[in-house]
Amino acid sequence: MVRPRHAIEDLSEYQSRKGKEQPREVQVGRLERLEKALTNLQYEIDHSLHLMNNFLPNDVLGLIGRSFTFSTIGVALGRDVFPSRLDSIIKSRAIGAPLTMADLENEGLVFGDALGLKHGHEILKHFIDSINRPLKDWIEHDRLNKGGRPADAVRTYLIYRLAEAAPTIIGKSATISTTGKFVELCSLALPACGVSATGIEKAVPSIVKRMRADQAKHPRATG
Repeated sequence: MVRPRHAIEDLSEYQSRKGKEQPREVQVGRLERLEKALTNLQYEIDHSLHLMNNFLPNDVLGLIGRSFTFSTIGVALGRDVFPSRLDSIIKSRAIGAPLTMADLENEGLVFGDALGLKHGHEILKHFIDSINRPLKDWIEHDRLNKGGRPADAVRTYLIYRLAEAAPTIIGKSATISTTGKFVELCSLALPACGVSATGIEKAVPSIVKRMRADQAKHPRATG
C-alpha cells in the first residue's frame, strides 16, 4: 500500500539533492559542451574509420574489445560474435568444478581482446554513436521547449503518488476527469504539503494516465 509518509520522505530526499545541484542553465550548458565534444569525436571517427585500426595502438584496440560484452560487440558488428569455444568451456566445467563469473570473464577476455584488435574501430564508433544520440535528442527537445513553463517535479510526484493511493483514501481509483473526488483530494493535499494547487485540474489527467500505464506494465510495482 502507498503511504503518504513514504511520499514525504521521498520528497525530502529529492529537495535535499536539489539544494546541492548547480542551476539548471549551468547543467544544460555543460551537457551541451559534452554533446559538442562527442559530435566532434564522431566526425573524426567517421572520417578516419578506414585507417583507425592502423594508427590506434594494439593496447587500445584490445582494451576496447575487452571492455564490452559479446552481445554489445555483436550489435556493433551486426552479427553474432559469441565464441563457440566459450560454450565448450562452460559445458566442460559444468561437470567438474563450479564455473564462477570470474572464470567466465577471464576466459572471455582472450576472445574480447582478439575482437578488439580486428574490429576495435567499429566497436568504438558504435559506442560513441549510441551514447551521443540520446544527448542530441534531449538537447533538441530542450531547445524546442524554451520559454515554456518547466515541469513542477514535486507537484507531479505528489499527484502521481496520490493517484496510486486513491483507492485507499477516497474509496475508488483516480480518474482522468478534471473534476470529482480525486481532483478535490489533490486540491486539499497539495497545499498541506506546501505545494500550489493552482491549475491542478489541468495537470491531473495526464499524470493519472501515466500512472495507469505504469501499473499496466508493472502490476506488482504499486503497493
